[in-house]
Amino acid sequence: MQESTKIALMGLLAVAKDVQARIEEDTKQILAKADIVAIIHHFNDLRLANEEIKIVRNQLEIVENRLSHSEIPDRFKQIGIKNLTIDDVGRVTIGHRWGCSIIDKQVGFNWLREEGHGGIIIETVNASTLAAFAKNMMDTEGKSLPPDKFVTSINPYTSITKV
Repeated sequence: MQESTKIALMGLLAVAKDVQARIEEDTKQILAKADIVAIIHHFNDLRLANEEIKIVRNQLEIVENRLSHSEIPDRFKQIGIKNLTIDDVGRVTIGHRWGCSIIDKQVGFNWLREEGHGGIIIETVNASTLAAFAKNMMDTEGKSLPPDKFVTSINPYTSITKV
């Protein structure tokens, strides 16, 4: 990173930390007034700012991921090294994360069992699916999942829709 960019980034981080502290203080003051409309305006300003920050952060993450997943590994491969130690950074190594999925679940499970690896098969329910099921059960049947078998939580959040 060029020195001028690094200085600008450090300045941005310092400003961001200062603004975050100001927002915390503003939040305390606005909550103390107990004016729901003012609180919602404050929330909306924060929400909109966070959306813009996320956009910029995602763009930086794209550059970071490109460097991490392709540019640097490609350079290591080109020059034929496995790791590099840099005094003010540390030891840099290229690792590999493996991913695997089953094309046909039943066929894949059968193969694993036949090959003696059935122990890695875990029956599971997706957490979002289970939460949606719990909500639907309450909404349609007025029933909760048994509390001795499931921990169900309902967390409120605020949504703003343009009118």
